[in-house]
Amino acid sequence: MKSSTPHISGTQLDDLKNRLIRQERLLREQRREDKTRIDGITKDREWAIETIADLEKQLAYTQEMVDRAVGESIRLEELESYLLNQRALLAHKEAEVLNLKQANAKLTKKLNRTIGRRLRRLWRKMLGKKDRKKLSLADDGQESTPNASPAAPTLTKEMFRQQAQQDLNRFLDGHFSIRLPIAIQPKISIILILYNQAELTYKCLDSIANQLDVSFEVIIIDNASSDRTQDLMAKVSGATIVYNKDNVGFLRAVNQACKLAKGEQILLLNNDTVIGDKAFGSASQLLDSDDSIGAVGAKLILPDGTLQEAGSLLWNDGSALGYARGENPDHYSAQFQRDVDYCSGAFLLTRTKLWQELGGFDERYAPAYYEETDFCLRLWEQGYRIVYNPHSVIYHFEFGSSKTSDEAIALQTRNRSIFLERHKDYLGTTALAPHEDNIIKARSRQNDAKKILLIDDRLPFVTEGAGFPRSNALIHALAKTGAFLTFYPLRFPQPENMDKIIDAIPAGVEIASGLGVDGFEDFLAARKSYYNQILISRSHNMKFINKLIKKRPDLFEECEIIYDAEAVTATRDIMKFDLLGQPIDEKEQLHSLNQEINLTRYADTVIAVSEKEADFYKQGGVPTVKVLGHRFDPEPTPSSFDTRKDLLFVGRLDGDFTPNEDSLIWFAREILPLIQQRSKEPLILNIAGQVNSDRVRDLANNHIRLLGRVDDLSDWYDRSRVFIAPTRFAAGIPHKVHEAANYGLPCVITDLLLSQLGWKHDQEALSASNASDFADQCVRLYEDKALWNSVRSHALEAIKQDCSRDYFENVCSELVKQ
Repeated sequence: MKSSTPHISGTQLDDLKNRLIRQERLLREQRREDKTRIDGITKDREWAIETIADLEKQLAYTQEMVDRAVGESIRLEELESYLLNQRALLAHKEAEVLNLKQANAKLTKKLNRTIGRRLRRLWRKMLGKKDRKKLSLADDGQESTPNASPAAPTLTKEMFRQQAQQDLNRFLDGHFSIRLPIAIQPKISIILILYNQAELTYKCLDSIANQLDVSFEVIIIDNASSDRTQDLMAKVSGATIVYNKDNVGFLRAVNQACKLAKGEQILLLNNDTVIGDKAFGSASQLLDSDDSIGAVGAKLILPDGTLQEAGSLLWNDGSALGYARGENPDHYSAQFQRDVDYCSGAFLLTRTKLWQELGGFDERYAPAYYEETDFCLRLWEQGYRIVYNPHSVIYHFEFGSSKTSDEAIALQTRNRSIFLERHKDYLGTTALAPHEDNIIKARSRQNDAKKILLIDDRLPFVTEGAGFPRSNALIHALAKTGAFLTFYPLRFPQPENMDKIIDAIPAGVEIASGLGVDGFEDFLAARKSYYNQILISRSHNMKFINKLIKKRPDLFEECEIIYDAEAVTATRDIMKFDLLGQPIDEKEQLHSLNQEINLTRYADTVIAVSEKEADFYKQGGVPTVKVLGHRFDPEPTPSSFDTRKDLLFVGRLDGDFTPNEDSLIWFAREILPLIQQRSKEPLILNIAGQVNSDRVRDLANNHIRLLGRVDDLSDWYDRSRVFIAPTRFAAGIPHKVHEAANYGLPCVITDLLLSQLGWKHDQEALSASNASDFADQCVRLYEDKALWNSVRSHALEAIKQDCSRDYFENVCSELVKQ
């Protein structure tokens, strides 16, 4: 049997080996190529990873640059928008300046003509008949000054419109937009009705976009405008915009828009307005401040810089008048809050709920005019008030939504008859007849309120000291009675900063600033028989009024005179001259005291600051004397005896030997050195108050620190351990001691002040009359914790009794009612 295994020759075996060797070589070469390829791929992968990382970095950087560019673009647009708005406001201010220049030029021209006429009349009397013919050539009534400067041009409505058109064109042609805020729950729904006038609408929307003090939404109804209004709307974001196919008129469009309102309050706003700073927030806060307020209006300023209205009044024939029209917007008559018949619908804020309850505007007045007047009067009939707010300032083009002013006036005339027929009964019982003399009476709805004229040196800010804190409390208490107040700063009449006034004076008080002593007689003559009472503070002001009463008694007929004797100054002067070593003899003292009594000769009532001074006037024969001291609500600061240190003095420090200056110099030179010797530790005297005395400035050292004027003293009352009042001559009662005790800071005072206050030594305060004793009392109070707590407690009880708010306000109520 043959074998199945094939036979392989040697030659075949060698061929097979060679093939295997070649294949192995090929495989090794393939592996090398594969490894090279893998290495290349790996390197490519690593390069790709690095490249991707670099690209991601570049992308992030690019995105950052894009974001920054977008942000800068947005910022640039916002700045451009803000700039355009500021240009509009600047244009108004420039218009106001130009208008004032024009008014001054007119006044100068009129004055020149008046002087010329008077001189010519005088010359006629002086010249003979022959010379009169020569004069007659110049006596033609023409301006005789050929080189007189022409009147400065005023900003006309057409000029304003042209500027607005240029701004609109720049806006529409550029990469700009108006971004209005989007509020989920807006406080105010702003209603804007458009019909052409795109240039005015642009100025309005641009100013709205800059209002940041309250949340709001903007609802716009376009009544089929045919100008560039839709181009403008395309660049406005954040607003609810409705395009009507037809012009339904202003009134119906307002009612249409208000149905979309989501805000608590509805603001009716004309599209021909530019909004002043914080106008929305100020009006909204006022509306929220009192549930009896039904609507709030604004101060409207025309393109020429004059007032359009500071609230409006209605006459009994249905006609209306914008109060103070044509006046300077800063005139005092437009600077105080008051109830009015109505405010223009150019800016009228009301509650959404009230709007809905009254059914919005009455469509009998469509398409426009008298609808807001009717709405406000319906609010009054429902028991709600309409309040003019001087701090919401609006620049108003006026009649910007009408084709012509004549068209607007025609609509007003037609709707006036509708209004009069509807409200004739109400107008017949509440409104006055249209007459110039009735404007002052009709400007406020408080016709039945007592009208009081208050006269003092200056506006009574509590930080001024010198009796002004009491005067400030007096104003607040009188205003609380419902009386209408005019405050007349006689000696320092310059207008004050409005923010300062807002913080210190009740909003409804009229401040007759800028007039002073020279303007008082004319002021009172213009308001003859208007005031029921005139209240005069301080003896030197009473002297001035007495002279005027003697000269013009007709100005004070049927008017009660109240003299607020802030202090019996004669006694203070007697003490002062004793200290100076120049004592006044008894005869001269008696004469001074009689002069003090003589100040009251025209007064129906005298107000004294203490029972002691009230007795002085009663003994002098004054029949009606009331006592009105200080008003405080005790608010002791919390720090304990152990956490407090140092001494405190508070007071304005003027020179010329004033009571504060004298007392402080006496304390620093004669008392404080003794205290430092007798005290267990060195003490520092902190002095809070404006320093106008070189002698006081020279006192400053390591132990005497001049803090200057401090508007809020509560922190110093809390950190100090002892208050000092080393007054050696004074009249009235010391407000500073009452204030320190009110904050729970025990006091060391002179025997003089202790007597004026009616307090007792070692109870409500510690007192002394000479330097050594005063130093001892300071050390006692500073180091004796039990005594300190006892004096603090007794003084707080005295404040509750002597400075009761209820007592103070009751006396003021009695003054108004008498």
